[in-house]
Amino acid sequence: MAANGPQDFPKIHALQDQLKITPLSAWGKPYTPPSDVPLDPAVRKAINDVPAQIWMKFATGPFTMKAPNRWINPLNIGQFGTDYQTRAFVAYFGLLAGVKEDIIYPSAMVDSNGWPLDGGHRYVQHWGKADLDVSQNGVWSISQYRENFYVHNPIERYQIGSGMPLKYNPDGSLDVYIQANSPGLDKESNWLPLPPSGMVNLTIRIYNPKKEALDPAYKFPPVMRID
Repeated sequence: MAANGPQDFPKIHALQDQLKITPLSAWGKPYTPPSDVPLDPAVRKAINDVPAQIWMKFATGPFTMKAPNRWINPLNIGQFGTDYQTRAFVAYFGLLAGVKEDIIYPSAMVDSNGWPLDGGHRYVQHWGKADLDVSQNGVWSISQYRENFYVHNPIERYQIGSGMPLKYNPDGSLDVYIQANSPGLDKESNWLPLPPSGMVNLTIRIYNPKKEALDPAYKFPPVMRID
């Protein structure tokens, strides 16, 4: 049930009043919660402090995680085990994600210098021919986001992908131009637009990745600031 205004609060409060917390040991049995259990002030403070700590980890984690060439590439997505921190971050930042045998998601919040990616600057990412060959079926893409949402741009382009009519260099390499304004008509086929200002992040998707791309030390092409 959604609240469209204060007039809906009484109905929602009535539902909330029906919520109960039951120990697993008493699940399915008659249970009356004790009424005389003191709550330790230290425990209460810790519980109240947790939300702020979690949001701080979400905000700072991408800038402090191990990231070859500044690309964060968790390989245990969907197979987290006890890695609760990565699991929580993927749930918050990526919503849904597949396992590494099907797809990997290297993501960057900073450029090759470690400076936050910002739409007010211009960047280029140079993919060597070998870099473009890390997908077994040749399918890959690179997308721009603000947090985990696309940002509107005039040409409605939100990714550069292997299925697009891109302009490759004579040696088979590819330069992707990542910036707010057009890099010029001769380069627009390889242009990934950014918003005019503000922090952004990038995500590569490699479908059906080859073995080398599953090495934690593998270095995806850095994002070079060119202004």
